[in-house]
Amino acid sequence: MNELPPTPTIQNTLEQALIKSLDGIQKTGTELVDALYQQAPEVVEQLLIWHAVESLIQCIAAVAALSIPFAVYKVANHLYQKLEVAKWEEEFAFWLPVILTSIVSSALGLVTFVAYINIKWLKILLAPKVYLLEYLADIVK
Repeated sequence: MNELPPTPTIQNTLEQALIKSLDGIQKTGTELVDALYQQAPEVVEQLLIWHAVESLIQCIAAVAALSIPFAVYKVANHLYQKLEVAKWEEEFAFWLPVILTSIVSSALGLVTFVAYINIKWLKILLAPKVYLLEYLADIVK
């Protein structure tokens, strides 16, 4: 008698499909991890550049805010010399707004300086590994 080969059952077919799927997932996962390892140095470099530039811009803005009172004084002094004010009352009336503006702008400049001054850019420039470790520690917290 001639025997027919056994027909695959649904269970065998499902097992084979599952094995193929798992092999594909494992291969894709391995490729993804390899791609991440290849991209990691570039990502770290871009992260450092981004944080350094952001910090530098804030530092420059804070220093610029501190220079506002000096600019106000220079403009007012120039105007004062042009007007040639002779009387003390007129001189006081001229300088009072300048002094108040300088005090307010100094306060704003100081607040900006204290709030935004950070020298992360310097830390990134001098010790990038230390910055990365601190950054990772902040992320983990």
